Amino acid sequence: MYVILIFVLFITAMKGEAVTEKDFQDLQNQMMTLKNIFQHMVSEFGGLRQQHSRLEYRYQTLSEEIRNIRRIPGDLSQPDELRDCQTPKSLTETERSTSRNTLTQGHKGEKGDTGLRGPKGDNGISGFNGDDGTDGPPGQKGEKGVIGLRGPKGDNGIPGFNGDDGIDGTPGQKGERGDVGLSGPKGDNGIPGLNGQKGEPGKSCDAGPPGHHGSQGVDGPSGPRGPHDPLGSHGDAGPPGPRGFEGDSGSHGPVGMQGTNVGFSARMSHQNQLTKGRAHVLTFQHVQVRLGSDYNPASGVFTCGVPGTYVVTWALEAGSTTYIQSSLMKNGSEIGQLTVTGAIGAPNTGSQMVLVNLGMGDDLYISATPVNLYNSAIIKDGSTFTAFLLHR
Repeated sequence: MYVILIFVLFITAMKGEAVTEKDFQDLQNQMMTLKNIFQHMVSEFGGLRQQHSRLEYRYQTLSEEIRNIRRIPGDLSQPDELRDCQTPKSLTETERSTSRNTLTQGHKGEKGDTGLRGPKGDNGISGFNGDDGTDGPPGQKGEKGVIGLRGPKGDNGIPGFNGDDGIDGTPGQKGERGDVGLSGPKGDNGIPGLNGQKGEPGKSCDAGPPGHHGSQGVDGPSGPRGPHDPLGSHGDAGPPGPRGFEGDSGSHGPVGMQGTNVGFSARMSHQNQLTKGRAHVLTFQHVQVRLGSDYNPASGVFTCGVPGTYVVTWALEAGSTTYIQSSLMKNGSEIGQLTVTGAIGAPNTGSQMVLVNLGMGDDLYISATPVNLYNSAIIKDGSTFTAFLLHR
């Protein structure tokens, strides 16, 4: 029974159909039903066999009784009236009685003619197969037979899982310089870079030395004092005097505070194996760019310390025969989604970008769930997680 079950599963896998645990359970239930039907048929055959044995015994008993009836000598089945008719009427009652006794005990008659052949009886019920006999001793080894014709090529087997990476071999000798390859197509524009830090203000130049004062002219002689007149009215204001000399420059003030820049870019330090059936928070341990301390590489969670609009992007590299569904989570709620499917025998990469408004203390992280026929999925170390502040 289990051989048939394995054969059915193998045929299903060769057709490329998915064999789930439910399908496997359904096959087991069907096999148990067939087993119960087979046991019921065996029980009914056992009852028929016993009934056949009883009928065969009755048949043998009846046959024996018929053979015994055929061996009875003479014909004693005639009635008394016929036997009396065969006795002469002139005999007395005593002689008639004696004659009757003589007829009753008559001599054995001659063998009768062979009767007509009776019709052919119905075929008996076929007997059951007997139990297998004990195995005989092994025979002598026969001569080597002729090599048979080559059989047809079998179907391709189910692709196996990718094995673990082997140990790096010793580096080989440097090869000769190859020919210059053809120019590849122009790549897509990269993600805009982060804003650079604000530079320090330049130093102001020192003021030049003051000019020389002109020499004072010679005082003229005093004129005679005029007569004392009464106080006159105020005269008009005179023209403004010349501008004074520029004073020395003051000392430099303290440097102003730098503008706020927040962002990070991190990559997985090693490939991760995800278990089927539950979500995993991905961690990107190798931090390549880090502005501020809002990202925690140990937990893979970015906690907003500066509210504003952020650009968030992530890329996943899925292993071969792997189907991964990932989500960008904000405070436990999905705000972006990315699905990556690895081809047979080769990995595959996909990326996604989301623009999101974050408040103080909001959390961002990447969650991934494997969705495939196997028990686990592989995410390779080429996967990245990046976020930066676009506008406050």
